[in-house]
Amino acid sequence: MLNAISKTPNHSGRDWQITALLADNLYVETDCNSGDKRRVRKTQCSCGELMLIEYNAQSSCRSDKKRVFYSDDAPDSLWGAFRCRACKEPVNETVTYAEYG
Repeated sequence: MLNAISKTPNHSGRDWQITALLADNLYVETDCNSGDKRRVRKTQCSCGELMLIEYNAQSSCRSDKKRVFYSDDAPDSLWGAFRCRACKEPVNETVTYAEYG
């Protein structure tokens, strides 16, 4: 099992808290302020870099609506990773569950 994700304060007023564990590495987070929910999976690149995948992300530019990001990013960052910052390989080829589709 991967390490827990740290919650960092951000400017958007969101307060994401884990509200349901669906599997060892898959959970639902709920924003305590708005009630919005999102499904997130903890995973990692083949080089060991910790990553998260948000499913059905509104801010995703991918056709499958996955947003791959780093576990130390701000929780509401709109950025998604296309390449691993450690090994520089495309995340859809090296991060488990991040393949397109």
